[in-house]
Order: sequence, then structure tokens, then C-alpha cells
Amino acid sequence: MSSETPTTWPPGGLDFIVDTHVHFWDAARVDLYPHLAPSVDRGSLGVPAGADIGASYGPEDHRMNVEATAVGRTVHINAMRDPKRFQQEAEMLEVMRSRYGFPQVWIGKIDLSSPDAVRSALASYEKFPGYRGVRVLAVTDWSNAALDVLAESLVATGRVLDLGVHPSSATEAVRYLDRHPGLSVVIEHAGWPEQSDVSNPSTWRSAVEQLSACRPSPHVKISGMAMALQTTDAETYRPWIVHVLDAFGADRAMYGSNFPVDSAVVDYLPLGNVCSEVVAQWGGENAVRRVFRDTALSFYGPL
Repeated sequence: MSSETPTTWPPGGLDFIVDTHVHFWDAARVDLYPHLAPSVDRGSLGVPAGADIGASYGPEDHRMNVEATAVGRTVHINAMRDPKRFQQEAEMLEVMRSRYGFPQVWIGKIDLSSPDAVRSALASYEKFPGYRGVRVLAVTDWSNAALDVLAESLVATGRVLDLGVHPSSATEAVRYLDRHPGLSVVIEHAGWPEQSDVSNPSTWRSAVEQLSACRPSPHVKISGMAMALQTTDAETYRPWIVHVLDAFGADRAMYGSNFPVDSAVVDYLPLGNVCSEVVAQWGGENAVRRVFRDTALSFYGPL
């Protein structure tokens, strides 16, 4: 890696970059984001002990982060806890889009308590212009019939699934995805390695290979790795990013900052520098264009 940190990223002369993984949240809305309350242990988010991510992250915060970059499109990813309140966040995001011009699109929360709850939530989302799909993570029962209804409904409506899967759940996730070959799905956070995978990444490496080969040909996000790696060292990131790219290819990989969660470990610009330099060394400017723009435009649609 170069010793000097460039002031803008990535290389390749892109007119704009797409950040596919940002969480806008209002810390004052503890009804929507109870995990931001000062008394809550943030360990479930994977951030370092004592790290403070309890502040609001809004349009002005994001604008300050991206002003030294070519980031011109942003995808908001749901970070609420209560699926019954999904419409309140949707309304908040649409106001934000109207006032500030971003996020260009967003991924919402889904209620998996029953097949009917899934159908109702998805129907309600369709009235919002910025809606592109839903997020599912921390699945404990992959046999839940609501998951299959969700996949079938997303395929029928042309919407997408952001899926959070830890390495320990990859085999069950692959079985689920294999049942829905027409589903447009992206695996979040490079297969979401945990801190226990850092010292022995073999399980994570196998999970990435499994997920990349399943029937829907999933996409993947190069995002969220700071939560596990907890460093800004570029050489530490390299083997993780390269393995993801080797498994999925640049046509199915896209960049996401995972801000403000990853801000507990790394600043916005250095994170982009690290990722773009590794991608450029792996596949040149063509790979950079795909990972930082083209794949996201193909997957999420017009931004």
C-alpha cells in the first residue's frame, strides 16, 4: 500500500461513487432506535467496547464525511429494531430525501412474525418512492414460512433483499437461497466475519465461497469489516477483500461504508482509501468502476 493518503478516492476518474451501506438515525428517537440509548451495550453491533456511536447520524453529518470524496449516491440500510414501526422510519427517510436529496434509495425493516405480516409490510412500502427492498439479519429459524413468502414476494415485485449472515449460519442461508433462484439478494458485510474469525478465518472463507456459489448468484458488499478487524491497517484488510473478490468477482461486489457504525474504528475517507486501493490492485480501474459504482447501479436500479 502507498504510504501517502490521497485526498479523494477511488482512482479511475469516476464521476460519482455509490455508498451502498449507510445508516441514518436519530438518537432522540429511542422508540425507533433503542440500541442507541446510553445505557445499552453496543456489543451486538460489533463495535469495540466503549466506542460511542450513540449520536445521531443525519444528512449534514454524512455530507461532511463525503465532501472530500466522489460519493454522489447513498443507500440507507435499516437499523431499527422494532419491525412494527417500519412505516415511521419510511416517512422519516422520505422527508430526508425531499429536503436533502439523499439517500437516493433505502432498504427497510420487515416483520417476519407471519406470512401475512410480510405481505402487509411489503404492500405498505410500495407507496414510498425511495423504497428498493428490505433487510433481514440475525435469522434464528430458517424454516420460518414467512421467509419463503418474503422471497417470493420480492421476486414478484422486482425488489431486493439485503441479507446479513454470519459464517456460522451460511449453510442454512444457502439452503434458503437455493430455494429462490430468482431472488435479487446481496450478502452484507463480506459475509459478516466476527471477531473470533479474525484469528482463524477458515470458517469465514468457506462461508464466503458457499454463499457466492448458491443458485441466486448473490451479490456481496465490501462493508462492515472494521467491526471485526478493528483496525485501519490496509495490509490487514487486503486478504479479506481479495478473498471476497476472488469468490464473487467485481460484477457482484459493491462498496459500503457502514457508517456511522464503522466510525467507531475508522474515519470515512481512510476507509474508502483502503478499500479502493485493494480493489485497484486486485483488478485495476475496471474493477474499481464496478465495485464503487456500476454493480450498485445494476443491483439497486437507477440512483
